[in-house]
Amino acid sequence: MNEVYENDNIKDFIYDNSIRLDLNNETEYMPIEEFSRWCALLQGVELILNKAEQLKINTTSSDSWIKPVYIEKFISEKSKEYIDELTYFAEHP
Repeated sequence: MNEVYENDNIKDFIYDNSIRLDLNNETEYMPIEEFSRWCALLQGVELILNKAEQLKINTTSSDSWIKPVYIEKFISEKSKEYIDELTYFAEHP
């Protein structure tokens, strides 16, 4: 399983099929599927920016690095992995 979940005690934030988020002194619940897509999006952007930096692409002056189809494909595939891991933790408290 992903070390991030184990180290962050994600089990403490899973309720049924939702993730508890404490935001601005309010508690919100987000479905695991939606949370997983957000995590995948953030990971995808981080990977792209790291690669752009390695290739010395200026991401603020050029949009040639933006490939929506590839980003969507990455999100779809990676979010399935997150869903599987989060569902596992929800079922094995």
